[in-house]
Amino acid sequence: MKAQSKLLIPAKAMHEPRRLVDELRAEKKDATSAGPPWAWAPPARRARCSSSATGMTLSSKLVDAAFPSYEQVIPLGHRPHGDRLAHRPVLDALRAGLLVASDRTSGVKLAGQLVAHAHHQREPRDRRWQRRDRRLAPGPRRHHRLQPQSSPTP
Repeated sequence: MKAQSKLLIPAKAMHEPRRLVDELRAEKKDATSAGPPWAWAPPARRARCSSSATGMTLSSKLVDAAFPSYEQVIPLGHRPHGDRLAHRPVLDALRAGLLVASDRTSGVKLAGQLVAHAHHQREPRDRRWQRRDRRLAPGPRRHHRLQPQSSPTP
């Protein structure tokens, strides 16, 4: 029987080594001369992880937690293929929000209400969206709308 443990690695602990490697390469230093630029070392203590490169060591505290199970997040009567959302406009909005975010680890908070009505089952999965008066509405057909309840704050 194997023992299992679940730990969350903070996003900053994953992004910071990459940023430092990019800085080293930008300064035209050879970050790969001594092998791989970053190697994850076994943690000295259970709740820490560290990585090291040419003369630098980055250490991070691990979070002893796990993501909630899907049963707690998704309602019981949910049909997995019954509700669809045009993912491109949401992805574009998230990317635009991340441009003004102060740090890669700070999240983007979405406020609003999504109202979707389907006239028939054979609707396209994705639509072109246009911005009109603080509303995101699909191109030619206007029966899907994303209406913010309050003005977004970066």
